[in-house]
Parts: sequence; structure tokens; C-alpha cells
Amino acid sequence: MTRQRKWFYGIFGALFALILLFYGLILMFTYRGTPEA
Repeated sequence: MTRQRKWFYGIFGALFALILLFYGLILMFTYRGTPEA
């Protein structure tokens, strides 16, 4: 049970890191793509 929980937390952490990374990239691209705003 502990092994399964550790695996679940590992996948959840990786997904969270990926979402944060993509969110930062999208913010950067939108900020650079709209200089008039």
C-alpha cells in the first residue's frame, strides 16, 4: 500500500511540474506575442 501511494504521489508530482512548466511557457509566449498590450 505504501509503495502504491509513493507511485501515485510521484506521478502526481511529475504532472504538477509539467503543468507549471507549460503554464510558465504559455505566459512567456503570450507576454512576448502581445507587445501592444
